[in-house]
Amino acid sequence: QALGQSIPQAPFVKALRSAERYVVVRNRMEDLYTRAWCLVEYIYAKKFGFYKDKVLITGPNDFSDSHTTCTQIRASNEEDRLKIFKFIMDEGGPSVIDPQISEFRAFDARFGSPM
Repeated sequence: QALGQSIPQAPFVKALRSAERYVVVRNRMEDLYTRAWCLVEYIYAKKFGFYKDKVLITGPNDFSDSHTTCTQIRASNEEDRLKIFKFIMDEGGPSVIDPQISEFRAFDARFGSPM
């Protein structure tokens, strides 16, 4: 289903706004930050002041050395992908988002800090 609304009004953004922590569950199959909605969640988690002290990360750190860019996002719905792509560009695009994501990917869940 297409987004059909503005990103700031999406239900997960509203939920994140009232959350106490930002939880990330990594996996070995896919880099979360190539997925459009995961990148939006990350951006809002930073906006809402979760990073670094209110972030809980679990799962393998297999993509800590990944060098994909935020312009390579994927989504199951092309209309959503395009809206999110525009949102990312409005937030500063690769020059702002990519270094932040690189730092976040390197966050080591075992130690609560970048490796």
